Amino acid sequence: MLILRLKVDESVILYTSDGEVIVRINEILRNKVALGIIAPESVKILRDKLVPDSERRSTMRSPASTRRQAGHIVASARPRPYSGGRD
Repeated sequence: MLILRLKVDESVILYTSDGEVIVRINEILRNKVALGIIAPESVKILRDKLVPDSERRSTMRSPASTRRQAGHIVASARPRPYSGGRD
């Protein structure tokens, strides 16, 4: 799991086969974060608590179990040029 620390008005861009998905931090109040998501219509976006366990992909793990197994991985929020998936 990649964990990013972002400030208000910062974004993350995900490059998918259907196009770009932009996730922006709109607001942070106490322990809640308001996200803005721009994505192609073909990309399905759901809150995790709305997806039944039976429909989850087997490769997905909960954040808590990932932290226990792999430790925290923290990435910088500084923008980098897109390298076409090669880092």
